[in-house]
Amino acid sequence: MATIDSFSNSLHLPLELERIIFKIAALVYPKSILSLILVARRVKHWVEPLLYRVIMVIKSTSSLRQKTLDFPLLTLENLLAALAIRPPEFFQRSVQHLSIDGVVQPADLEAICTACNRVADLFCKCYTPPPDVSPSFLRRFEQLSRLALTFHDFLASSLSCLGGITHLELLGTGNNPSTGDLTAYLPLMPRLTHLSFDAVLRDWSLQTALLATSNIQCILLLASAEELSQGIHHLDSFLRDDQRFLCLDQQTDWREDRLRGVATGEDYWTLADAFIAARREGRVDRSRCTLTDTDLSWRMYPERDSTAQSTAR
Repeated sequence: MATIDSFSNSLHLPLELERIIFKIAALVYPKSILSLILVARRVKHWVEPLLYRVIMVIKSTSSLRQKTLDFPLLTLENLLAALAIRPPEFFQRSVQHLSIDGVVQPADLEAICTACNRVADLFCKCYTPPPDVSPSFLRRFEQLSRLALTFHDFLASSLSCLGGITHLELLGTGNNPSTGDLTAYLPLMPRLTHLSFDAVLRDWSLQTALLATSNIQCILLLASAEELSQGIHHLDSFLRDDQRFLCLDQQTDWREDRLRGVATGEDYWTLADAFIAARREGRVDRSRCTLTDTDLSWRMYPERDSTAQSTAR
């Protein structure tokens, strides 16, 4: 009669199936990776790259709700230590999403961006002393499609990385006298479909250029309804009425939103897309151009389109 030990010893999964199982477990439960790499050397080889699939370097995690922390978060010191003991090829193969927030020395920023130069998604709101350091680090990236960057750094960035950008979030645009300079950059981004600003636009030439840029499907202001009402006189009426335009009051912490986007594919961009689509289909009043990201009532209880009703009458 076979013993339990002999039965268990006979259970050997094919190596490829074993690899798939461990990788699925790591992708579904990212925080389990730190435990999985201790199972066996081969398992570590399979799942350790997934530990660095999402790198978020932030100053503090204390303000993040625990339930959103499905990904291991790194301090700058942890990341630099990891860079020092692994070859650049490891991070080039592993890292897909990179977020940097806080004070970073220029040499450290160059090291991070050189090692992670194949990311498709970059958020960079870092401060490199001295403040006049040019953001030459952007030239390192080869295949960016999503970029969030301060407006100052964007204008000083390498133009070679802009051709593949589809989603662009510009930070620090409030009262910036140079916002009109973005007009010259729009033709350099033929794949750009989504563009957001963190303040009400004040430059008329830029607004006119946005209206004429047909490849852009979503023009987003990340501002509260109060901020919009205070600056509404700065917006061209044609832009306000453009069905691509939306003012989003983002209550969710940006870090939580990014992590949720990686985990589920649902972030503020997809929310804006869904609202714009609902408005075009008449499920939301076509005159409505403001939304709070915590308000999903428009999805459950479609509004009656007063514009369509008045037209019918």
